[in-house]
Amino acid sequence: MSDVVFSVSGGLYAILDDSIVPGGDWSGAARDLLVGGARVIQIRAKSMEAGDMLRATRAVAAQCRDFGATFIVNDRADVALISGAMGVHVGQEDLPVHACRKVLGDRAIIGVSTHSMEEAGAAINDGADYIGYGAIYPTDTKGKGVAARGVESLAAIVKTAPIPVVAIGGIGPENVAAVKAAGASAAAVISSLAANGDLKEGAESMIRAWENAK
Repeated sequence: MSDVVFSVSGGLYAILDDSIVPGGDWSGAARDLLVGGARVIQIRAKSMEAGDMLRATRAVAAQCRDFGATFIVNDRADVALISGAMGVHVGQEDLPVHACRKVLGDRAIIGVSTHSMEEAGAAINDGADYIGYGAIYPTDTKGKGVAARGVESLAAIVKTAPIPVVAIGGIGPENVAAVKAAGASAAAVISSLAANGDLKEGAESMIRAWENAK
C-alpha cells in the first residue's frame, strides 16, 4: 500500500471515457470537469492506440496539475508513468498491484476493480490503496457481462474493507444518496457526467447530490 492517502472530495470520482469527450478535446473535457468541482479524474480510453492515449493522458495530466487534482490512468501502468499520473486503476485481467508498484513506485496510488468479496479481499491483501466495486446498478459502460450487485452488497464490502471503496455502475444524481448511505467513499461516474452534454454541469450535479445526501 502507498504511503499517499487516497481521498475523494465531494464524492465524485470522475471517469473521463473516450465516449464522452467531445471532438477528442481531452484537455477541454478535463478542464470542464475540474471547473465543475471534480478533484479525482481517471482517464479511460480502451479504444485508443497507445500513442494517442499518451497524448490524451498528458493533456489531462496538465489540467489536473493546474487544479491540484488527483489523476489516475486506467489499465496502463506504463502510460501512467510516462505521463506523470499519480497512479493507475487496474481490472482483474490487468497487472496485479505488486507488479504495478514495480513500475510506478511505492508512492503511486493503485486502485483495483472488484466484483465480489473474494476479489476485494485479494486486492486489499495485494496492497491496493482503494478498490472500485460494482456494478452497483445496471449499466452498459462496464459491459453486459457485469451483473448489478446492489447497495446491500456494497455495504457488506465497505464494512470489511480497511481502505476506501469507490462504487461504480449506473450511478447518477438520482441514486447516489443510497451509495453514500451504504458507506462508499465516492461514486465513480461516466455516463451521467455527459447526460445533458455539459461536463461541468454534470460534475456539479453529482457533487451537489452527494453533498445533499444524508
